[in-house]
Amino acid sequence: MSGRLIVFYDPSFPAAEAAGLPASAAALNAFDAVCSAEDLAEALASSGGQGASFVNLHSPYFPKSAWRAILDFLRNGGGLVSVGGAPFKRPVRKEDGAWVVEHEQTAYHQQLHIHEVLPVDSGRVDHLIASDVIPLMESSRERLTVSDTWNLVPHVTKSSDLPHQMGSAGPMDTRIYPLLKGSTANGREVAAPVVLWENVGGPFLGGRWLFVNQPLTASFWEQDGGAEVRRWAAFCAKGITELWIKPNYATYESGERAILTLQAQRLGRGLQVHEPQSWTFRISVKHDGDESSEWNHTVTVDVTGQFYVQRIPVALDIKPGAYRVVCEAEGPDGEIRRLRQGFWGADPQLLQAGSPVTCNRDYFIKDGRPMPVVGMTYMTSDVARKFLFLPNTDVWDRDMAQMRGPASTGSAPAFGPLIAILCRWTGMHPRRLCVRLTPSC
Repeated sequence: MSGRLIVFYDPSFPAAEAAGLPASAAALNAFDAVCSAEDLAEALASSGGQGASFVNLHSPYFPKSAWRAILDFLRNGGGLVSVGGAPFKRPVRKEDGAWVVEHEQTAYHQQLHIHEVLPVDSGRVDHLIASDVIPLMESSRERLTVSDTWNLVPHVTKSSDLPHQMGSAGPMDTRIYPLLKGSTANGREVAAPVVLWENVGGPFLGGRWLFVNQPLTASFWEQDGGAEVRRWAAFCAKGITELWIKPNYATYESGERAILTLQAQRLGRGLQVHEPQSWTFRISVKHDGDESSEWNHTVTVDVTGQFYVQRIPVALDIKPGAYRVVCEAEGPDGEIRRLRQGFWGADPQLLQAGSPVTCNRDYFIKDGRPMPVVGMTYMTSDVARKFLFLPNTDVWDRDMAQMRGPASTGSAPAFGPLIAILCRWTGMHPRRLCVRLTPSC
């Protein structure tokens, strides 16, 4: 692996003035290669992909002649940092010594599993919030400004678990993380100008792609922006270490013992399978309503290209209510990942609360009145249709709170009443209903 960090910087390229480029190439001296449009294809071809990273400061523009080299680089597991507009939307070719910008196209970015790119108006955005799940953008947040951005419409999985059933789930080939979010003044998240894609399967296995979907400003570059962009590129060049922590079930009865499953694996095509990386996992389990009910555990694991799994019993007596699981993982170079999970202690009193939902020939009935069922099927924001088999009650609660709006951001679990109603309606035990169809290990 060459480990090269390659940046495409060409002031002669079309729309360079609007691209938010640094005033001079000196700001990019920390990169291994600063390439013009003419040199880009050769630099990417010689880098080898895995362990290298390509930064395009000119998005949505890119040299058409370099597209094959860009695609091969990414298919070999290379990292990507796309800065500016919609990624790979405007190919540029050279004719008679002059650059010619082609019309907007979807054909190129669709080869990267970006089905479409839609504009996002930042008019409602009051401030930016950096994710603490992967806190890469924490130091970048103050350098970036609120600006219109782009929404990537992914189509990252082409296979289906049940090919003959329309809408069935498929392999989860890509993990998508909003690393910088735009929030309204009252706390509603309405935009994500910086998004990370981690390709954990499929044709781009091992590639980390960072999309900074807005131009950088002169102020950004004046605040040592070149070093910041290099840090993004180095992060993407490291490749992917996939980490999971999950409970066996979404709910436990009183007297049972919760068990967490820790999974870890390095992913990449040219990876040395037995080359270990030491990761430390600090795990905390807390009951939402009882501060005394807390359990902490630390474990250090050598993570390699081989699949690693460890089952960890939680030494807590299960009480009714919600439990939050936070796992802070620290890699050998100081990289931080925070994994959030949760499970429920069965609450018979909650399940008996309220009136049951009944039905007649035409309607569902609640409290003596017809109850219309409106809306759409809920897919969790982490594993979509697989939420029954990979439950995460913490995600469920956060998703419901976000959909209901800022007024509901308290700690009261949002899924409890829904589970209670469904249990009363179907006559099924909550575990049988939705959370213990199968173990998640």
